[in-house]
Amino acid sequence: EQVFAELYRIQELEEQAWNSYILVNDALIEILNIDAGSLIIPVGYSKHVEEHLTLKAADALATAMENRPELAAEKISLEATRLQVRFQKHQLLPNLTTRHSAALVQTNSEIGYQSLGKSLANVFTPDSEALSFAIEYNYPLFNRALRSQYRQAVTNKEAQKLVVRVTENSVAQEVNDALAAADSSRGRVEAAKKGVESATKAYEMARKLKDEGRLTEFELVSQSQQSLSADNALIAAQVDLKRAETQLLFALGLLSDLYPQMTSQNEFDTFRLSILQSADVMHFFNKGKGDK
Repeated sequence: EQVFAELYRIQELEEQAWNSYILVNDALIEILNIDAGSLIIPVGYSKHVEEHLTLKAADALATAMENRPELAAEKISLEATRLQVRFQKHQLLPNLTTRHSAALVQTNSEIGYQSLGKSLANVFTPDSEALSFAIEYNYPLFNRALRSQYRQAVTNKEAQKLVVRVTENSVAQEVNDALAAADSSRGRVEAAKKGVESATKAYEMARKLKDEGRLTEFELVSQSQQSLSADNALIAAQVDLKRAETQLLFALGLLSDLYPQMTSQNEFDTFRLSILQSADVMHFFNKGKGDK
């Protein structure tokens, strides 16, 4: 009876797992705009599970500071405020302008010349010339409007500096959290692998004892449950590690650049991605530094 009860429990768990799978499948069908009723079957994921992100922790922060798009946007805004400050400061400076003019006039007051040669030589000689030159110096004395605009520009620049600093701190915190989560997940995966190894050995030993008649069926089933629990713990740890690595890629600003190659299943997929990148159309498929 205990064996049948365990069988029914496992069958119920299987039904729950299939139900969860169908729910995720339907969600993906809607996102990918696939025909309703299709069943998406994951293939080639084992290789991806065993491939892990290789990144030097010392370079992580510098990589994030260089690649995070929101930080780049805030730095561009800061540069714009600096230019505005320079413009408003220039408006406060004295203004020196020069004016000059020249007037060359033919009055026809000269009747002619003594010879045809002189006449032809002076065809373009004006009868009168007038030249003028002026210098104008303007200084915005007591110009409160311009001074107020300059102070406002300086205030905006200082405020944007704070925004950039806050964004840098936020990015640094996200990178540190992602690194910690990835390291913790790697530790859990290693521990889970050792747990699977121990549980497998214990189960094999229990089978031998059962064959020798030194172990009951219920005890063998219990040992099998422990082995199954160890396998589930390993799968959960591997999933958590992949989530942590994906979050780390996002924190570094590299998710859109590296994730497609990391999840490509074969050489054809990799070749297809290289074509899309060379055509500069990857930004249509993901949010990236396509920007880059």
